[in-house]
Amino acid sequence: MTTSFLNILALLLGRFSGILAALLFLPVYHEILGGESFGVYAILLGVQAFGVMVDGGLATIVSRSAATEDDSKHLTLIRESMTLLSKLYIGVLLLSSLTLIYFPEYYELVIITIMLTFFIVAQNVYIYYLIGLGQKVRASIELALSSFLRPFVGLLALKFIGADVEIALLGHLSVAVFFAFNVNRNLYRNVLNVNQLDVRAKLIGNVRRLMFTGIAGASVTQLDKSILGLSLSPEVVSPYFLAMTLCTLPVSLFGVVLHQYFQPLISRSFSKKDYPGLQKVLLAFSKCLLGAAFLIVVGYNLLIDSFLLVWLGDDTLNENVRSFSDLFIYANILAMLSFLGFSVMNAAEDYRFQSVASTILAIAFLICLLVLSSYQLVMWVGALVIFYHATSFVLTTLRGGYLIWSQKYV
Repeated sequence: MTTSFLNILALLLGRFSGILAALLFLPVYHEILGGESFGVYAILLGVQAFGVMVDGGLATIVSRSAATEDDSKHLTLIRESMTLLSKLYIGVLLLSSLTLIYFPEYYELVIITIMLTFFIVAQNVYIYYLIGLGQKVRASIELALSSFLRPFVGLLALKFIGADVEIALLGHLSVAVFFAFNVNRNLYRNVLNVNQLDVRAKLIGNVRRLMFTGIAGASVTQLDKSILGLSLSPEVVSPYFLAMTLCTLPVSLFGVVLHQYFQPLISRSFSKKDYPGLQKVLLAFSKCLLGAAFLIVVGYNLLIDSFLLVWLGDDTLNENVRSFSDLFIYANILAMLSFLGFSVMNAAEDYRFQSVASTILAIAFLICLLVLSSYQLVMWVGALVIFYHATSFVLTTLRGGYLIWSQKYV
């Protein structure tokens, strides 16, 4: 069994833990909390996922650095990243005090969600750092444990303390704090003699460019639930959230794992100007993505009815989730195929194009979403999500091809 296969298997198992947790626990959360409270819970999880995506590109930056630079530089870079992240979230917590003025009933939930997001982002950046170093098995173990334990402890809190959204989030938070402290312990064992000002300046420059990319992507994939919840009702968000979660799972299992595996290889080939090696890696990545897309489509159409019956039972919620998932599955496949172009842009540090293109697309998406939600055209939102990811796929693929051609890498 080759090392490459073992690494991919480890990453798959790490992702599968989070998928298993979602499949097992979300229906139970819905049953315990009820439709309206679960809708609030889904919105807050959307806010948390938004924050994880808006990490300023730190995960991308530290992973690339770990794959291409020497030990002292990339370790200094991730330490500076954690410092910058801490300062950012202190500012976010201060701004969250406005919630006390306008939405006092949600103030505690917002504070808990922000703290939860910070600790998850810190661990996520560290996991990408380990992947860049080639320590994929260790990264997968960290990811698997944290992804499963957060909702599991939250469910225990709901069962034995109280059926309340705040109780569930505090259960999530306790696990996130534990893993974040473990990250801190691992990163600050040794003293390094590196010019931190140079590292900090480069980091801030790249973060400024990638911040808009993260905000734009997160706005599309996470703010939709908040907008629908505010425009319509939290009950409407429940089947929408469950369908999006379900359709994101196979993409997370295959697409994200393949991206995590191939991104350091692509970045390393770029930095070393290993053109034949780069060509082989890109070809293998393309074949794996297309194979994964085929398996997802076939598996979805064969198993969706039976799976929803077992997962949610035979009721109206099942039917509503099916209606949304028939659209979202293809949107997520398009998003997965876009990883090839994004990987090339990350390797070439083409952050400015990512920032501009993603911002324009996100603004257009949110404007259309607001219009559709104001007219209560919820199902049209699914078509809008497909159109967004199709446009993103075309742009990223063309840009990645242009970068390869212009640099004569193939």
